[in-house]
Amino acid sequence: MVAALHSSDPEWRTYPPAGMPDFPQMDVEPGEKPDWRVSHWEPERVTPPPLEDVTDLTVHRVCGRGSRQLVNHLLIGGPDGRIDHRLGGVAKWKAGFIATHEGHPYSVAVLAQPYTYSYDGAREELYVTRLANHPNRPPNTSSWMLARLRDWVRENTDRKRLVAIAGVDDNTGVCYRAAGFELDRIKPVSSTDWENREGRTVPRRDEWTKRRYISSV
Repeated sequence: MVAALHSSDPEWRTYPPAGMPDFPQMDVEPGEKPDWRVSHWEPERVTPPPLEDVTDLTVHRVCGRGSRQLVNHLLIGGPDGRIDHRLGGVAKWKAGFIATHEGHPYSVAVLAQPYTYSYDGAREELYVTRLANHPNRPPNTSSWMLARLRDWVRENTDRKRLVAIAGVDDNTGVCYRAAGFELDRIKPVSSTDWENREGRTVPRRDEWTKRRYISSV
């Protein structure tokens, strides 16, 4: 993926902006400009090979200009469109992480501040707000990634706990239990105004079961 992003032979394609015709109006009078002209660069759609051993992965914390854009690109598909998180990208974060092997991304995760500091202990916590894997990932990648996140929080922050929420995607948090997280509470949540990310057709639900997991670091 990194090699594709820095390729000296990128592929350029043109797309119409929202609300514009499907094709540019090129037959214009001399000196006039076409209705629109937009160029968009796309890296090669490369699928990483299947991996069998999770220890082949290396976790990198990504930071600096463009890092959140890169992580969001992975959360909505990645190089071949197969890394897919139900909630898509993020607007804010504390840190972003990518697990790779020979330059191919296999897993992506995001840590963020608590949504609110209105309860006791909130300032001692960080949230795992995104965790998504490629289908060709090794077995147990999610729990392995969570262990790496816990190590990073312990070594680089003064936070005492990691928190993860399961249930939005009808999951019960198996990977959190496998990584040593404990179920803190179960709560039915109303979400009649829940909006999934654009381009993902998912029926809205009036209620879903929210499971809050915590782990000491």
